[in-house]
Amino acid sequence: MKGIRRFVEDRAFFFTTLYILVSFLVFKVFPEVFVVITMMIFFTLLLDPVVQLLEKMKFGRRVSRVVALLLFFFVVIYSLYVIIPPVFNEFGNFIEFMTSVFENRIWRDYVKSPELVPVFDKIMTFFEPKLNDLLNYVFSLVTTNFLSVTTVVVFTLFGLGYSIFYTREIADFFVAIYPKSAREEAKSFLISVYNSMGRYIRVIFINAIIIGLSYWIVFKMFDLKYSAIISLWAFVTNFIPIVGVVLEYVPVLLFSLTLGVKGVLLIALFAILIHAVAFIVFIQLMKGLEKLNPVYIILSILFFGKLFGMFGSFVGVPLALFFKVFWRKFLKPLLESG
Repeated sequence: MKGIRRFVEDRAFFFTTLYILVSFLVFKVFPEVFVVITMMIFFTLLLDPVVQLLEKMKFGRRVSRVVALLLFFFVVIYSLYVIIPPVFNEFGNFIEFMTSVFENRIWRDYVKSPELVPVFDKIMTFFEPKLNDLLNYVFSLVTTNFLSVTTVVVFTLFGLGYSIFYTREIADFFVAIYPKSAREEAKSFLISVYNSMGRYIRVIFINAIIIGLSYWIVFKMFDLKYSAIISLWAFVTNFIPIVGVVLEYVPVLLFSLTLGVKGVLLIALFAILIHAVAFIVFIQLMKGLEKLNPVYIILSILFFGKLFGMFGSFVGVPLALFFKVFWRKFLKPLLESG
């Protein structure tokens, strides 16, 4: 009873736990709300350094936010103009290609060792449903769930404008919903979460851009098919650490099989090199902040993927960082105190 009383008496811990449980319940019942809030937080954290840089350049608070939002919309619109047309042109052929690879088991034409054929068959059988799930998820967003996606995009953009202009007021609100005696502790917790998640999101975004652009450049240099869709695929899947790297390389590997053994080896070597560079960048930029065990990362992706569907896989690691800070700030001191 004393242990339970100690947990309840720690108001910062108690109210944080309560708000987490309420949030999970709301997000589970209203998944669109979860997606909108998550995307708002993602882009707000992404733009925060731009706003801070502009403020240091004496642009003023409001002007800095207007300029940051204009830059954001320009980059988004330009990216859509550059990326969407070639991706749509390649998408149908790419899906047909992926389907034919699995149906015809094309890897058997290039794996000469009879002992290795069953191994490749098992590996591809394992990845086929996961790859199909992700492809179907993306396809359903574009087609059957077009209205929902449009609603999410519109609310996200409006919400982003609000969150960029009123970041401090929103932060003050989240501190104010705690009892007065717990506000300093809650503020310290929220700042730690903001810093950890912000740094992680910016670093993983930079890594995704590096890897996506690298694939596009290499495919263009060697005049290979599907340069746009492969680079976009690599960009998207790299938001899922560890698991995403595997998902990224499956279509690349299947495509490279059509280039023969040399093609497989060259593209495999390129993938290893670019991920080694991206890993070094990730480690350097994440120095001094929360670190996650790879097992913890995988379990988080699996857990939140089951809880919130495919979108949960993308936010699994940021949520894991949130709970890592929650453990360090609240649970660990409480457990060690008694």
